[in-house]
Amino acid sequence: MAREVGRTLQRMERDGLITRRPDPEDRRRTRIHLSPRAHDIRAELVAGATTVNERAVQGVSGVDLETFGTVLRQIAGNLAAGSGERHAPPPA
Repeated sequence: MAREVGRTLQRMERDGLITRRPDPEDRRRTRIHLSPRAHDIRAELVAGATTVNERAVQGVSGVDLETFGTVLRQIAGNLAAGSGERHAPPPA
C-alpha cells in the first residue's frame, strides 16, 4: 500500500497539486502541502466526488452501508496483518 501512496503523491506533485517540504522538527519526515492550484480546484473535485458517492450508494440502505463498511474494515485488517504493514485501521 505504501508504494501506491508514493506513486500517487509523485503524480500529484508532477501535476502541480502538492508540494513536499522537510519537516522542520524531524528531518526524517516530509510534509505534504496542497498547492495553490489544488486549492483552486478543490471545490470542483469535492463536488464531483460527492456526486459519484451519492450515485454509488443510491438505493442502498444505511444498515447495508454499515455492514459493508464493517466487512471492508475486516478485509483491510486481514490484508494488513498478512503483509506485515503497520498502519491505522480505516475509519469506522
